[in-house]
Amino acid sequence: MSSVDRGLAARGDAASDGGALREVDAAVVGDGASGAGRGLPPERRYDPPRRLTPSRERDRPWRRGVVLAGGAVMLVVILFLAASTAFTWWNGRAYQDVPATAGLGTPSSLQLTSTLGDVRVQPSEEVDEVTLSLVTPGTTVPSPAGEQVRARLEHGGTGSAVAIAVSQPESYSTWPGLDDTRDVLVLVPVGHELDLDLRTDVGDVVAEGDFGSLAVRSDVGDVHLGTTSIAEDVTV
Repeated sequence: MSSVDRGLAARGDAASDGGALREVDAAVVGDGASGAGRGLPPERRYDPPRRLTPSRERDRPWRRGVVLAGGAVMLVVILFLAASTAFTWWNGRAYQDVPATAGLGTPSSLQLTSTLGDVRVQPSEEVDEVTLSLVTPGTTVPSPAGEQVRARLEHGGTGSAVAIAVSQPESYSTWPGLDDTRDVLVLVPVGHELDLDLRTDVGDVVAEGDFGSLAVRSDVGDVHLGTTSIAEDVTV
């Protein structure tokens, strides 16, 4: 009899409820003997990995709110762009294509009003009469002859006193490069003394040259006086 069998017999004689105890010990000893015979460690139990699925019910209100807010913002942007484009088109219907450059003769006084765009008055050796031109912003050279722009030029005054009002359509487009607003460039022959009364609603004003009197006002914009010679008075 082996030592394992003798141990089992001794434990079986000492236990009062030996049936259950002998069965458990026999199973343990049997596993131990088989494991020892194979030379393998006891088998371990591993639970297979499981994917943790998040609950969609928890974040569904947040996702729905974000989608609704984003949709509302996009709708507002689209409506704003459509409205601005439509208004710009409607406003432009009141204007016609006119020559970008116009000669005003050699008046002794000039009253100029502008609704939109920067205004620049400067002497020039390239002209022999006072010349008004609607030019690309920042340009100090008159637009080529024959070029047309969408604007309104209203002439007035009598004799050597010339009055002209320049109006341009307002552009409400927010896209770069779609603003067609031009600068107003006034070139005065070198040596010609001019009484200038200049008013603009929106835009900066730059004035240079010889003036008998000078009155400049800009409702929205800066006024810059360069090299000037003023015989009488100046009002800014």
